[in-house]
Amino acid sequence: MLAWLSRRVIKDAWIIVGAWMLLAVALLIASVTGLGGNNLFERAAAGSTAIAGTNSAEGEQILDTLSGDAETVTLLVTDIDISDTVTQQAVADALENAHADLRALVGEQNVIDPFVVPGMLHEPAAQMLAATDLDGFLLVVTVDPNGDAVADANDKRYAAQVAELVDRVEARLEQVPDELSSIEPGVRGIVSDDVLMAAAVNDQVRADLVRGELITLPLALVIMVLVFGGFLAAGMPLIGALVSIACTMGVLYFLSVGVDLQSFVINIVTVISLGLSIDYGLLITSRYREELARSHQAAGAEAGVRLRRRRRGGRRDPRLADCLTTTLATAGHTVLFSALTVSACMLGLVLMGPVVLRSIGIACLASCLIAVAAAITLVPAMLVLLGRHMLRPSLLQRIPVLGYLQRHLGDVTSERGVFRWIARQVQRMAWVVLVACVVALVVLASPARNLHLLSSTTELLPADSDQRTYLTVLDEDYAAVTQQDATLIIAATGDRVTDFINEQVAGVDGVQEVLQVATAGDYTVVYLDLAGDPTSRAAEDAVASIRALPAPADTWTTGQAASQLDFRQSLRASLPGWARSSCWLPSCCCSS
Repeated sequence: MLAWLSRRVIKDAWIIVGAWMLLAVALLIASVTGLGGNNLFERAAAGSTAIAGTNSAEGEQILDTLSGDAETVTLLVTDIDISDTVTQQAVADALENAHADLRALVGEQNVIDPFVVPGMLHEPAAQMLAATDLDGFLLVVTVDPNGDAVADANDKRYAAQVAELVDRVEARLEQVPDELSSIEPGVRGIVSDDVLMAAAVNDQVRADLVRGELITLPLALVIMVLVFGGFLAAGMPLIGALVSIACTMGVLYFLSVGVDLQSFVINIVTVISLGLSIDYGLLITSRYREELARSHQAAGAEAGVRLRRRRRGGRRDPRLADCLTTTLATAGHTVLFSALTVSACMLGLVLMGPVVLRSIGIACLASCLIAVAAAITLVPAMLVLLGRHMLRPSLLQRIPVLGYLQRHLGDVTSERGVFRWIARQVQRMAWVVLVACVVALVVLASPARNLHLLSSTTELLPADSDQRTYLTVLDEDYAAVTQQDATLIIAATGDRVTDFINEQVAGVDGVQEVLQVATAGDYTVVYLDLAGDPTSRAAEDAVASIRALPAPADTWTTGQAASQLDFRQSLRASLPGWARSSCWLPSCCCSS
C-alpha cells in the first residue's frame, strides 16, 4: 500500500499539496466564522459538572423543571456604603428609573434588590441581597416570558425571545452604576448570567489557544532548524502541523453538531494535533534526507553534479522516487503504527462512561487520523517538489556554534553524533536501561494512587475577568446566597419527609447544617451546608452517606461534591470487571 502511495505522491504531488491547502483553508474558515452561525468556540460548552444519567444529573434536571425555563441576570454592585438609612433611601430613589425599565421588560415580580423590599435592610429578605459588610448589593432580574408555563426545549423561537430579553436586561443593568455615581463616585457593577459566564470561559480558551500556538510554533521551528540545519527542511513538518491543526479545528466544528464538546477540549486536541503532526512530519522528513544523502554518496561526486544539473527528471527522477518509496516503506510504516497505537488509546476514552471523556476521545481520534494522513501524503508531496534542494547546506551551518550543534544533533549526523552514541549505549546496556525506565515510570505514576478528581468550571474563568470577580465576591460577601454545598431533592412531601430530614439527614457525619427546606409540587428540596470545602473528600463522603440513608421516597443529591462522586463512579463502571476489582487502581476509581 505504501509503495502504491509513494507512486501516487510522486505523480500527483501538486494536486495533493493544493487539495490539502484548500481543505485546510475551508475548514479553518468554517470553524472561525461558523458559516454564518456560531463558530467553534461559541458552540463549545463552557463546562458542566453533571454526568448524564447519574444521580446528580437527574437531580439537576428535576430542579430545572421545578424552576421552569427562566433565565436569571444579576448585577453585583460594589464599593458603595449602604450601612445608613439615608444612603439606602438615596440608592432606592436613584434606582427608580432602572426598576421601571426592567419591570417593563420582565414584569413587576421579576425584579428584586434590597430596596424594593418594604423596610429595606431591616428585613431578613433584603439582608440576603446585601453584602456582609454592607458595601454593596445584588439586583436580580428573572427573565421568564412564559410565566408558569414551560417551553419545549427545542422551541427555537422562544429561545430567541429569551435571548433578546436577556441582552436588553444586561444592557440596562450596565447603566445602573453610572446612575449611582452621584451617591458614591467609586461605585462599580458587574453583570452576570450563564451566557456571560460561558462567553468568558470561551474567550479564555480562545486566548489560551492563540497564546499557546504563538509560543510553541516558534519554539518548534527553532528546534527543527537545529535538527535539520536549515529553514527549508524544518518548514516541512511545521507546514504539515499547521495544515493538520486547521483541518482539526474544522472537523471539531462539524463534530460539535452531534457531540457536546467542552471548551477545554479544543485546546487539548490542538496540542495533541501539533505534537503528533510535528513528530510524524519530522520522521518522514529526516528519513527522506537520509535516503537522499545515501543516494548522493552512492552516485559519486561527478554523477551527483550531473543529477543536480538535470532539469527534465525533476520530481520523477528515479533516484528521488526510490528515496521516497524507501522513506514511506520505513518511516511511513512507523508513523502508521504509531497512529494506530494512539488511536487505540483514544478509543479507550470513547468507551468511557462520562460524556466529557467520550468527546475528548472522539476529537483526539479525529486529530490523530488527520495528522497521520498529512504526514504520509502532504509532507512527502512537498518533499518531492523540493527534490534535491533538501540536501543543499544551509547558511546557518556556517555559523560556528550552530554548525557544530547541527553536525552532532542533526538528523543526518556523523559517527560522532550524540544520538548515535546514545543508541550504542542503549544497545550495550539494554537490561540496565529497561529496568531504569520501568522504575522511573513506576515512580512517576505512584502519585495516581492518591489522585482526587475535581470538577469545577470556576477555575476555567480568567483570573482577571469580571465573571471570576463576581463569583469570588459572591462567595465571600453573600453567604446567604451561596452557602449551600449540596441540594437534596426528595420525591415526596409531608411529615415523613420532615422527620427524615430532621432525624437522619441532619445527623449525617459531614452535614453541618440544614439551611432551608422548600416544597415545589410533589417534591421537597433541601439545601445543605457540608463540612469542609465543596470539592473535598469530606464533602463527597457526606453525599455518599446521605444517599445511603433509607429514604421515604426517591432522592437525588446535587452539587459539586455529588458531581465529583458520580464522575468517579461512572469512570469506575466503565472499566472491565477485572480492573474494577484490582487493588492497584487509584483510590479515586476504587472507592464508592
